[in-house]
Amino acid sequence: MGDSSLFVAEGHSVAIVDNFLRRLWDHELGAQTLTPIRPLTDRVRVWQNLTGKTIELFVGDVSDYDFLASTFKSIEPEAVVHFAEQRSAPYSMIDRKHAVFTR
Repeated sequence: MGDSSLFVAEGHSVAIVDNFLRRLWDHELGAQTLTPIRPLTDRVRVWQNLTGKTIELFVGDVSDYDFLASTFKSIEPEAVVHFAEQRSAPYSMIDRKHAVFTR
């Protein structure tokens, strides 16, 4: 959220697309973050309460073409900044299914 707030502070409209996969992986692995992270919907709401500016949230997977196309039609972005990453190689090494999925 910190990276997005910089764009909003500069006067840009910002939308976030997230599939919440990282949290699913953490749950599947029984892992917890070292630093507690509030739910994204809470962080977006707090940002709006503090600044009066909105950050639109779209929940879905960017590998789903129909979802991504409809999101792009809705917001018509001038630019896209991709902050997502697979942060842990061990998840991809659980088994073949996980390796293929993360590839």
